[in-house]
Amino acid sequence: MTTANLAAVGSLARLLTPSSLGISTEIAPDDGMYGGNLEHYLSVCHSALRCLGASALLAGSAEPGRILDLPSGHGRVMRGLRAAFPRAELTACDPSVAAVEECRRAFGAVPLASPLDPSVLHLDGRYDIVWCGSLFTHLDLERWRAFLSLFDRHLAPGGLLVFTTHGRKAHKWLRDGHTEYGLTALQMYGLDSVLIRSLVADADKTGFGYVDFPGHRGHGVSLSTLPFVVEEVQRHTSLRLVTTTEHGWDNHHDVIACAKPG
Repeated sequence: MTTANLAAVGSLARLLTPSSLGISTEIAPDDGMYGGNLEHYLSVCHSALRCLGASALLAGSAEPGRILDLPSGHGRVMRGLRAAFPRAELTACDPSVAAVEECRRAFGAVPLASPLDPSVLHLDGRYDIVWCGSLFTHLDLERWRAFLSLFDRHLAPGGLLVFTTHGRKAHKWLRDGHTEYGLTALQMYGLDSVLIRSLVADADKTGFGYVDFPGHRGHGVSLSTLPFVVEEVQRHTSLRLVTTTEHGWDNHHDVIACAKPG
């Protein structure tokens, strides 16, 4: 192994121990992902970094020069990416101007405020890492496939895409009507019993289900079984599957990692 490869392995391995990275604990006042529990907020960041680190090591990834976080929000995960890769160019993409500006101010990110619509979203060049947490979980099938294609086009050779989906755990919570933490399905996902039955029935039938949030056309909740996700990647992209992890992010979302052939 070359010196450069050893350095890359060491850099990526740091992601597996996020508590050692010195991640910023400054939270923007209008960060909607922060509910007053700093420990949990940071644990979600740590979980994402561990998923990225394990995937990158399995893929044999190089030290990243350009990283895309989409949707970035106010930097819940980006703060960890900046701590892990201080020299990388980070791009924060989110519909919220305030959110991407906060990522620019706090983490030196390139701000890209844009609707999360692949037909109008224009990404600049290619990225070595794309982290996409909690986007595919809210897309209908047409946009689900369109974003997968978009990321395929904008990954650099050897680049890594890590995205999350609602899989078997979310499916069970929705079917049962409650989570293991005592929240109802309505509290967790914002759906009434009629919408939940429709969503679960479609996922049971085809491996994929989607319903809009009440009053929000084109934005809702999707369920995607792992066999469905694997088939979509293999049939519709040039990407190589690296690994899949059930409820690997925050003990909730499934995590799927794919690499762009070099």
